[in-house]
Amino acid sequence: MLKMRILLIFLKEGALVLFRKPKKNDGKAIFELVRSCAPPLDLNSRYLYFLIGAHFSETSAVVEQNDFIVGFTSAYILPDKKDHLFVWQVAVHEGQRSIGIAQGMLDDILSRSVCQGIRYLETTITTSNDLSKRLFKGFAKGRGAECREELFLDSTNFVETIHEEEILFRIGPLTTLTK
Repeated sequence: MLKMRILLIFLKEGALVLFRKPKKNDGKAIFELVRSCAPPLDLNSRYLYFLIGAHFSETSAVVEQNDFIVGFTSAYILPDKKDHLFVWQVAVHEGQRSIGIAQGMLDDILSRSVCQGIRYLETTITTSNDLSKRLFKGFAKGRGAECREELFLDSTNFVETIHEEEILFRIGPLTTLTK
């Protein structure tokens, strides 16, 4: 059964936001949103954001407000661990942060039938990205799940550029939904 979810959040303009799966033609708007969040987010190629809408829409989300994309989350089910969802990137427009959009995108993705068997959520976060750390620790707490951290990549893995180490956050087992 297809489900479209509308979440009411009273934003500064009092407008509704729509949580939905990304489409291929959202790639340009997603690229621009991520660019506005970089750093701390890594900006990938425009092509990648079109691919996410075309190939990974079932496990990714965008949030629209007044026909503008103000939130984006990309994720995928790990090929060798079908009960693990890896969240690659979460971006929320600066003016819409700290009101539940990022948390709502995670909940929206996990509520989809493709994620019925997901018991663990994983992501990597650079050591200085405090917003993402708060998001995922809060997500774990809201689900009553453990959040373990371990080194995923140290800075020597990024030879071409200066890049902080990436810490793997593993949250689970997931049992309860947050409200």
